Amino acid sequence: MGVQASLWTEFCNRPEDVDYLVFPRLAALAEVGWSRPEQKNWDLFLKAMDRYNEHLDVKGIGYARSMYNIDHKVTPKGKKLLVELSCIRPDVEIRYTEDGTEPVASSSLYASPLTVKSTTCMKAATFMNGEKMGETLLLDLQWNKATGKEVLASNEKRYVLTNGIRGSLRHTDFEWAGWYDEDASFVLDMGKRTPVKEVRIGCITNSGMAVHKPSLIRLSVSNNKKTFVPVGEITFFQEDIFKNRTAVEDAVFSGLDLNARYLKLEMENPGLCPIGDIREDQKIWMYFDELIVN
Repeated sequence: MGVQASLWTEFCNRPEDVDYLVFPRLAALAEVGWSRPEQKNWDLFLKAMDRYNEHLDVKGIGYARSMYNIDHKVTPKGKKLLVELSCIRPDVEIRYTEDGTEPVASSSLYASPLTVKSTTCMKAATFMNGEKMGETLLLDLQWNKATGKEVLASNEKRYVLTNGIRGSLRHTDFEWAGWYDEDASFVLDMGKRTPVKEVRIGCITNSGMAVHKPSLIRLSVSNNKKTFVPVGEITFFQEDIFKNRTAVEDAVFSGLDLNARYLKLEMENPGLCPIGDIREDQKIWMYFDELIVN
């Protein structure tokens, strides 16, 4: 018995794509397979891997530098946003800006979670010995009436619906809340009665991964969180839901004239992928990102 690492190449179009996914992960696989548990030391492994990467540089092998990239989590907190930044490497500095400029070695040093109260373009990157190590993280935090407000739902990713960040074309980018093989619903608490003219919710389609829009989205409002009154529905038909594509689009309720504290959105799952679809007869995911209220 031994260890194994598998690589699926359906998204690899060139040998360089394979190199990027394999290196330096092979070093980690060797560490797992050949080092005794009591001899494993993360800090020493990082130093050894840096030397290993120098060899890859000399050989012209394009390897992943994602170990230097920043992970983020932005959560609503008391009508504000709490921005948490981290990197799997403990030996780097995280430097950031809040005016949209590129971070440099002398930019503000991240030491604890940051509080954001309004529209902010934040950029951050890791540095080591004054040298930039990873890609620049862009957090374009956009404010609307729902930003920072509480979302009531059982989904653990519900916070992404009001954290000011739009999801990308990758439903795995940590900015999408997903529901699998079920209908979805959540309630937005505006905190008090609020004039509402428009409500929009972001939806993503990735037909290759069985990610699709709902067949119906219903908007209802309430001022007591008990009795909800429907105010609009948006219907999507099968030929549009299961179109072969990767795309992000907003479902928009416009022309509203409301004054409500609670907004409820209910989404109906369209069911299995139809005959002839790339994921024929498979259950689907529905993913939603920012809830925007104006």
